[in-house]
Amino acid sequence: MSNALPTSFGGDIVRVIRQGNDAGDYADAFAATSLERLTGWLVLPLLSFTGLALSSEYRSLGTETTVAVLVDITTLVALGTILILAGHERGAGRLVGDTGWRRYLAAVHLGILAFRHHRAQAAKVLLAGIGFQLLQVLAVVACARALDIPEIGLTAALAFFPPTAILQNIPLALGGLGVREATFVYFCRRSVSRTQMRSRWGCSCTWSSSFRASQVPRASFAVGSRGAL
Repeated sequence: MSNALPTSFGGDIVRVIRQGNDAGDYADAFAATSLERLTGWLVLPLLSFTGLALSSEYRSLGTETTVAVLVDITTLVALGTILILAGHERGAGRLVGDTGWRRYLAAVHLGILAFRHHRAQAAKVLLAGIGFQLLQVLAVVACARALDIPEIGLTAALAFFPPTAILQNIPLALGGLGVREATFVYFCRRSVSRTQMRSRWGCSCTWSSSFRASQVPRASFAVGSRGAL
């Protein structure tokens, strides 16, 4: 669904509906999906900063480095703002007990409070988010190796894949299609030779295609009967 609807959040709507049917409460499903999404707002900037810290070259690329850092910092500031507003009693806490669309925001507030009191569970969610994003970083590296682009290694992917993944969600695109590829090429344009321009597009497109292909088997679980599992 995320690949067929504008932005990358179409699949989240399906998740909320399916989890709401299972749990019997769509507000709780909305809160769970929202909090899971927010883990990426923390993990992605941290991975990017790690990649930049490991390479002085990537810290001195000029505009590309500046854009990457600004995206990372803006994301962390937005995350902090959301957590403060949603977790404060005078913020979303005032909506606890309300009905209608307000109870969805109240559920997010209660979810944040639950994380505060169950830090071990929150750590598990965060570790799962780190593992997921690292696998995508490794997929970028694997595609670069397959296309013989040694300049795009683990450090480059750590530094510039995260801001790419963040920016792909902003415009009204089909699952970030086109935006993701162009953004990654922009970040890596000075890291490889000019003769590899097509290869850089190929790396970005190949990574995108491999990621989409990896999602195909998941459809069988979505349309199948989970009661039989």
